[in-house]
Amino acid sequence: MKVHIETSEWETALKPCPEGQSLFAIGDVHGYAANLGALHDHIRKTIEESYDPSQATMIWLGDYIDRGPDPLACLDLVNQGLGLEGTKEVRLRGNHDAYLMQAICDEDYSPEDLKHWVAFGGGATIKAMKKGAKLQPDDDLPTFLREKLGEERLAFLDSLMPVFRSGNYVFAHAGIEPQRSLEEQTDKDLIGIRDPFLDCKNWPHDFVVVHGHTPEGPAVKPHRICVDSGVYFSGKLTAIEIAGNRHRFHSAISKKGLFSKFF
Repeated sequence: MKVHIETSEWETALKPCPEGQSLFAIGDVHGYAANLGALHDHIRKTIEESYDPSQATMIWLGDYIDRGPDPLACLDLVNQGLGLEGTKEVRLRGNHDAYLMQAICDEDYSPEDLKHWVAFGGGATIKAMKKGAKLQPDDDLPTFLREKLGEERLAFLDSLMPVFRSGNYVFAHAGIEPQRSLEEQTDKDLIGIRDPFLDCKNWPHDFVVVHGHTPEGPAVKPHRICVDSGVYFSGKLTAIEIAGNRHRFHSAISKKGLFSKFF
C-alpha cells in the first residue's frame, strides 16, 4: 500500500508545551499498519532532526485494533515504539482495545457482548486472526484469542494506560467528564465519552485534552484537540506535534479505508 505524508503549517498552540519539551500523539490506528509504520518513520525523523530525543514524548491514543486489516501488526508496531533512545513513550487504552481484553478476561462474557464487538469492528480483528475462517459458536473464544495474540501482546494490552498528563496537556483516548477532576475520571469516561465533553461550553480545567475516538480530526477546539481522522474510511492517520507555543499535524495518507459487514 502506497502511503504519503502531509504536514500542516505551524499554528499557535492552545497552551504552551512544557519548556524544552516536544509532544507527539497519534490518533486511532484501527488496524492500518502501513499508515502507522509510515507515520512512525516520519515522526522518528522529525525528532532526530529537530529535537533532543530525550526531551521528546510520544503518545499513542489507543484503538490499535478493529475495522482495519492488520490488527496484530499494529499492536506490534505500537509495542516496539519509535526506537529512539531517551524518548518517553506512552501507550493509552482505547475502547476497542478494552473490547478485546473483555472478550479474553470477562467470565460473564456473553454472545450479546461478542455481537456488539463484532458490530463495531471486532469481526475484522477475528477475521485477521483466523485468516478468513469464521468463528464458530462453540469455539472457546478466550482460548482462541489468547493463543493468537501470544503472551507478549497480552502483556502489552494489559500494560496500556488510561490517561497521561504533560504540563498543560492531558492525553486520553476519548476525553474526560468535564465536571470531575482528572483524578476522579473513570475508565468509562476516558475511553468512551463524547458528550458532554465534546461540546463543553464552560470548560473548568486549566489544561487542554488531546484525544481520539470521535473521527472528526484533526480538529482544534478551545478546550480540546482531536486527532482521530477516521483512517478506516478516510485513509488518513493523523498525529499532532506540539512544541513551544505552536502545534502542527502530520498525516499518513493512503487510499480510503474500505467498510465491510464487520464494521
